[in-house]
Amino acid sequence: QEVGGAIASVLFGDVNPSARLPVTMPNEDNEIEFTQEQYPGTGLILTANYTEQLLIGHRWYDANSKIPQFPFGHGLSYTTFDYTPACAAAFDEGTGVTTVTFDLSNSGSMAGS
Repeated sequence: QEVGGAIASVLFGDVNPSARLPVTMPNEDNEIEFTQEQYPGTGLILTANYTEQLLIGHRWYDANSKIPQFPFGHGLSYTTFDYTPACAAAFDEGTGVTTVTFDLSNSGSMAGS
């Protein structure tokens, strides 16, 4: 029963929703160019051919050097953030890891994440 109040608080900037998208949003319908065979349950045979393999969502955009309308994890905040330049440690061949560090701080007037 408090949905209206919660929405008003977000719209008027009283609270920071800090939401993030769980999917990648394309620039246009079927930008990835799925074919009829890739949709499960079309036609008389209820199968799907996953010829795109793992190149779906943000992976397709990365592989094709395209920028989506809104990428996976995109979100808005009513505050601002500052960060220091990134610093990368040397590649560790034993673990296969490179560590990148930077300092992030909320420079706005609202709490946010």
